[in-house]
Amino acid sequence: MGAGRARWTGKDGSVARETRFVPVAAGVSLAVDVWPGGAPGVLAVHGLASNAQLWWQVADELAAAGHAVAAVDLRGHGRSSAPETGYDFETITGDLLGVLEALGGETVDGAGGPVGAGVAPGPVNGEPSPWARPIVAGQSWGGNVVVELARRAPERVGGVVCVDGGTIELAERFSTWEECEATLAPPVLDGVSMPRLEGILRAAHPDWPDAGIQATLANMVEQADGTVTARLSRTHHLQILRSLYGHHPSRCFPELRCGVLFLMAANGDAAWTADKRAGVERATRLLGSSSARWFEGADHDLHAQHPIEVAAAIEEAWAAGLLAPDAGRPRSVAGRAESGAIFAGARPRRERPAG
Repeated sequence: MGAGRARWTGKDGSVARETRFVPVAAGVSLAVDVWPGGAPGVLAVHGLASNAQLWWQVADELAAAGHAVAAVDLRGHGRSSAPETGYDFETITGDLLGVLEALGGETVDGAGGPVGAGVAPGPVNGEPSPWARPIVAGQSWGGNVVVELARRAPERVGGVVCVDGGTIELAERFSTWEECEATLAPPVLDGVSMPRLEGILRAAHPDWPDAGIQATLANMVEQADGTVTARLSRTHHLQILRSLYGHHPSRCFPELRCGVLFLMAANGDAAWTADKRAGVERATRLLGSSSARWFEGADHDLHAQHPIEVAAAIEEAWAAGLLAPDAGRPRSVAGRAESGAIFAGARPRRERPAG
């Protein structure tokens, strides 16, 4: 994967990662984990009540293939600031544009000056900036977020990847917000210890890599008494859920100028999976260029469960042209939803390394 692109590695042979704190509004900074690499970059966005760490294994794979990667903790999540307001789609996508501007903050001559608001960075030292038109990938709610970002700022997005998300329309599943809130409100974890929670996660996800379990535990904070509480407050969780209830990605799809890759989990919930399949089928009718791959028996946190496969799918879709800038309509693959390999002739996935 990534032929012709350099690999950036640490002393132990792994791809180096650094964490930056990017100011996006007055008193608000987002934690961004950055892997150096080439174009196109990949901006990875987590789901509701999740965090950037769940993308780390996917990022390691993409960075090893030569891509620059940035995984962000959205406001209220992980290590980022938690202001009282700003959990709507307009503000969240504005935060992400601020992150892209910070990541691509070089002038055309490479002198390091910041680019203007909403302006894609130019080439640096003759090389295209990884952040001029990056691939934006989001899981669950994050999938809806990156779809909205591509609609609002088409000049800044080269391609969209939706991981078990991006088609969520809660208003079609719940007739009222009150019904939605009662069903999807976050669970109360009073009295649950970190070791007990870890045991619950390992029992529920026996095939997950350890890194995925540890990343999920990072959604919580261990209190002095040994019990846990969610990093995302219940108030902010419900603010996001209310915003998601009013979001309609199907209204965004006809406006997108880039290709969209759906990586979806088909789990044991037949009704929920059927709803997701219907959502993806509708999306492919509305999009100019799209493709879908279904992971049978997979969990919602597909990127944590199958990071190598997710990274390979993204790389293959980019290599095939689906996630190249302006791969929107008209395209020969327009409206096609596939199962199994993303494209005919796609390169085989790499096997998971031993250990």
